[in-house]
Amino acid sequence: IVSDGPYLEVHTSENKYVILDSLKNIINSLPENFSRIHKSTIVNIDQIESSKSRGNGDYDLTLKCGETVRLSRTYAKPLKGMLH
Repeated sequence: IVSDGPYLEVHTSENKYVILDSLKNIINSLPENFSRIHKSTIVNIDQIESSKSRGNGDYDLTLKCGETVRLSRTYAKPLKGMLH
């Protein structure tokens, strides 16, 4: 889920949906396996395939679909145990 102004782009394995909502609001209605990883991104942690440190506290996360997203150091602490 990526924030784009007042809209959210919700990416699924099949489609992309655009909804009018905020990350702050939607995170409360999502299951526990969804986590905020950046000020503008929420990801399903079950879809993380691998991670690579950028050396500055940030990480590049590769998702099972092949896409790479950035995990900022601000949101990294809760996910630290699962990063390699």
